[in-house]
Amino acid sequence: MPNIEIIGFEPEEAGKLTIQIQRASIGKKYEKEYVITVYPGSYVIDYRGKRQPYIRLVTTPNDHNEEILGILQNITVDMQFVDVEYMLLENFFPKTT
Repeated sequence: MPNIEIIGFEPEEAGKLTIQIQRASIGKKYEKEYVITVYPGSYVIDYRGKRQPYIRLVTTPNDHNEEILGILQNITVDMQFVDVEYMLLENFFPKTT
């Protein structure tokens, strides 16, 4: 299950990002598989104290990764591209029914 994490954004920005990701994923093979996690109130800064929010894709290998990364790398907030971090999981164990 691809998990797209939105980290360090203001609530309004996170909402816009969520909508862009959802719209870009309509009709894709992974449309019903991914989740979006928003970290409300998270605060990401660099050594100068400048905000450095980012999106992180956490997923297992061969889980539509390249396609999702392509979408995320073209996402913008206020006409600015955002940083994207990519983490591979060794395993994912879905919940049992």
